[in-house]
Amino acid sequence: MQFGPATRIFIANVGANAAHIGAGLQSPRFGDGRFEFVTIPEVKELRNSNSPYLLRYSDLRCYNRPDESLTRYLAPRVHSWPTHYDPEFEKFSYGDECEKTPRAAALKQMRPGDLLFFLARLADYDEAANRFTGQAGFYLIGFLEITQIMAGIRAAPENEELSHNAHFRRARAYPALFYDGFYIFKGSSRSQRFQIARFFGRAEAEHFLRDKTGQTWHWKTGRSDLQTIGSYTRACRCVLDPARSNAEAERTAAFLEWLSY
Repeated sequence: MQFGPATRIFIANVGANAAHIGAGLQSPRFGDGRFEFVTIPEVKELRNSNSPYLLRYSDLRCYNRPDESLTRYLAPRVHSWPTHYDPEFEKFSYGDECEKTPRAAALKQMRPGDLLFFLARLADYDEAANRFTGQAGFYLIGFLEITQIMAGIRAAPENEELSHNAHFRRARAYPALFYDGFYIFKGSSRSQRFQIARFFGRAEAEHFLRDKTGQTWHWKTGRSDLQTIGSYTRACRCVLDPARSNAEAERTAAFLEWLSY
């Protein structure tokens, strides 16, 4: 990946996670590294909504097998649920509630040229047996190269280019509730949804990342690597900024080189 020497890296932890397993929602990863990305359910207030603006799990197609419904990997009870389809890799956008939610507040610092990477929990899936194996890990699944930021949205935009994003969908369904100051981030044509998920475990985190105080992550006894990674990435933030130090500039370059293989 060829990006400028001042490129900043943000990470957002997205998609169905361990809390959604009980509902029958997991993102399957196949033996060759391909995957399907399963987004989270919409907020409970919309669970029984009939609005045509909302996408439901039954509306989604498999990325690897476009002629098949994504519901083949989901529990039947969730098929009719509205899903918060975000990020989306068709037009490359991501939205978040940066003014309302401390978890997303750091995304207000993003500017054009920054890279926003998406980290997702993927569960190994045995295609021959047609079942999940019980093994899972965190993987980088794609990124946006930021070109446009729509901040503090409280009304329908004049430009409908990004109205397909999940935040606009829910706001169009219920304007009084969801035109609440959300942000939308648009990606360039260089943005990508990876074909092959890139495993991001303890070794990768220790090599590339530091906590908000500049220290290596603390891996507590009694907590799994998945739990530790999930905890450190729960809040979206800038994880690599070459301007902070020479060491961080080197880690940023190494991270981008690692992804290019």
